[in-house]
Amino acid sequence: MKFTDIEKEVIFLKATTELIDSMVNYEVLNLLGDDPHSEVSFRSMTHQKYFNIILLDFLSYSDKKVLGEKQSYLGAIRAICQLPNFNKNNSIKNLIISTQEFIDWLEQEVQVEVWLPSINTETILSIRRIEFIKIYGNISKHNFSRLSGVANKLIGIFKINSINISFEDALLILGDFYEKFHFDILN
Repeated sequence: MKFTDIEKEVIFLKATTELIDSMVNYEVLNLLGDDPHSEVSFRSMTHQKYFNIILLDFLSYSDKKVLGEKQSYLGAIRAICQLPNFNKNNSIKNLIISTQEFIDWLEQEVQVEVWLPSINTETILSIRRIEFIKIYGNISKHNFSRLSGVANKLIGIFKINSINISFEDALLILGDFYEKFHFDILN
């Protein structure tokens, strides 16, 4: 199918809104306190796992067979912010600001102290938030038999941090990684 730019904008805005609405709602999250001192927590571990799977989908790509192109949802929103079709009286301002703040937050490299008992290693990893969110989301979504890509990603991250691990070690630390980032995912 061939879509016009306006149709693509509508499709991506709708898809993005649906993904966000399924992640950020009172069925999944508890909101405690008032701004600026509010705290968000998950209703259960299952809700946290669900949130991370949907967040992984949000950070992934659209299906080329449906939209005629493969594009990340975040990339599509960024493109909409740059050339909006429905901007009236700067109505897109909040979307532009929120999108850029979210992208900046995702791309931020953080230092994370990790203990990986499966390979008896303690270290501080330098890692971009988007990397550990995608790894954590994939571990949430799949069992170890479908995580060879994640294991290879971990090997690369450790190599950048001057630590060499084998493919087998990367598979072993999947559980350790999940446990560590289970509590740190949104910080």
